[in-house]
Amino acid sequence: APSYAVAFHGGAGVIPRSIDGSPYREALSRICREAAAVAEEEASSGAENAALNVAHRVCMLLEDCELFNAGRGCVFTAEGTHEMEASIMDGTTKACGAVSLLSNVRNPITVARLAMERTRHIYLAGDGAARLAEAHGVETAADEYFYSE
Repeated sequence: APSYAVAFHGGAGVIPRSIDGSPYREALSRICREAAAVAEEEASSGAENAALNVAHRVCMLLEDCELFNAGRGCVFTAEGTHEMEASIMDGTTKACGAVSLLSNVRNPITVARLAMERTRHIYLAGDGAARLAEAHGVETAADEYFYSE
């Protein structure tokens, strides 16, 4: 059986002791189970880029959960909007891609991977990152999707 490990974190910041942490623990437990299933599936696939696929897919799990400050749960700007960023690196090839100042993209990590794999650039920001997402049909969402308590 393939050997692997998956490590991730749910974003920066501290959950105050005055807040019930059980929703975060439950979400992390769910994401850990899903991440283990993703890692098992990719490890069994024999794909050359299995580790990269795991990193991408696990990041999407975090981006899709409003409890963590990536994607759906991202932090508001001073103007009350969202500007998201993501980066990804292939440890085997040392290729990397990063994006920032993205709005309305459900999974910024997907755009970072597109920057790495489909452009000659390492980093795209703002309109350039948005155009890349649009050109590849990356899923978007209305502003309300990203607002969470």
